[in-house]
Amino acid sequence: MLITEISRKRGKLNEITLADGEKILLDLSVCEEFSIFEGGEISAQEIKELEEISAYRRAFNRAVWYIERGSLSYKKLCEKLKTAGFSEPYIKKAADRLKELGLINDEEFAERLAEALLKSGVSKREAQQKLILKGIPYDLARQTLNMFECEPCDQIALLINKHYKNRLGTEDGVKKVYAALSRKGFNYSDIKKALSDYSDSVKYSEG
Repeated sequence: MLITEISRKRGKLNEITLADGEKILLDLSVCEEFSIFEGGEISAQEIKELEEISAYRRAFNRAVWYIERGSLSYKKLCEKLKTAGFSEPYIKKAADRLKELGLINDEEFAERLAEALLKSGVSKREAQQKLILKGIPYDLARQTLNMFECEPCDQIALLINKHYKNRLGTEDGVKKVYAALSRKGFNYSDIKKALSDYSDSVKYSEG
């Protein structure tokens, strides 16, 4: 079939107009690589093949664009590509290719995120929830967190000093801090001990 017109569209796409009025979109790189030009001929089979190649390249390039702007899990990358309008076969193919290249690695991503969360004072329970929300599978999230040894009372002390110490001197302050720390996934006995240690340290410094 005769190609009657090629016009540049948004992004890196060319709109190809055929003699029968049909219009198709192809990535610029595909047009260059396969010598698509006005006045040239293209078969129905070639159109199908080039549309598939173009769709994959667009999905892959968008995926690379996403991960250049921040680490992502395999699942979250796929969700972003789906939201952007890409079709499932090309989403999976692009994500699989990036995984093969080592540009997506859920294990490394989970480990970095878990370490950062625990260092900030987040409980293991809350850290697990955050990992899952980032697209890390449940089993991998648990396995990753089990790699880290952390003392809950030390994490609670960090949070108290960063966020809650001013509340402790207010009416019902201790009760509210208990509730806040409990919501963050710490158990009662660890909260009680950490608050007791904090109170002792305050008394010592004032004494």
